[in-house]
Amino acid sequence: MRNYNDPHYLKKLQYANAENLKARIRIHRLYSTNPYGMFNWVFDQALLHIPTQASVLEVGSGNGEMWVEGKERVPAGWDVTLSDFSMGILNDAKTRLVDVPFKPEYREIDVQSIPYPDASFDAVFANFMLYHVPDRTKAIAEIRRVLKPNGALFAATLGENHMKEFNQLAQSIILDTDFNTSIVNRAFSLENGAEQLKTAFGDVQLVTYDDHLRVTDVEPMVDYFLSLANPKITSDHVEKFAEAVRQIIEKEGAFAIEKVTGMFIGRGYIGEP
Repeated sequence: MRNYNDPHYLKKLQYANAENLKARIRIHRLYSTNPYGMFNWVFDQALLHIPTQASVLEVGSGNGEMWVEGKERVPAGWDVTLSDFSMGILNDAKTRLVDVPFKPEYREIDVQSIPYPDASFDAVFANFMLYHVPDRTKAIAEIRRVLKPNGALFAATLGENHMKEFNQLAQSIILDTDFNTSIVNRAFSLENGAEQLKTAFGDVQLVTYDDHLRVTDVEPMVDYFLSLANPKITSDHVEKFAEAVRQIIEKEGAFAIEKVTGMFIGRGYIGEP
């Protein structure tokens, strides 16, 4: 995904709707070895820190997957606003969440310029999205600004070795070093995210989620490959990729892929005792 922080590419192509995102979510839902679920785990962490009466904002909500997974766990006292800079993908969230017990507000928002007053929210979620933001320093400052003094940021992200087996295979087929999705991860990763968040938050905690993939079918891997929307991918590349995956599954019983995921929890202003 060489255009990982190009707003035009992300808004008009990669996230014009939820189809690419759904293909990537699907492979994790079907083949993750940890049955608990990443978003269920995120809710566990959030409920430890967010009061039962709270104003909550999510930036980069995508198709609302976290809220679909956790719909029965949202406290009745939460006032939830879901936002994304692509209204196309946010419309998918609206459709999926039409019958949930809580009633979110939906806003098209650029995290680099959040249109709310200071100290508006008790919590902000920014999951798997800060690596797409061109000016992360500004975005992180904006998140801290709209949080109440005792509010918390929850920012899930990836490690630099996330999906490395997939990346290595894809690179070997299309011969494009920029294809490696770890380039995306490195922009805001488990390895460097704390340093970036500490420009605005006095206390930053990292918690990690243990999981892997064991993929036993070719088609979801191909869908994941195509979902990255790299213009260099040709039909020949797709055929070669599919055949390589098929051979690995036949030989090993599954395509084993390392997942490296976790979440930063940011609290407090810089310089607070």
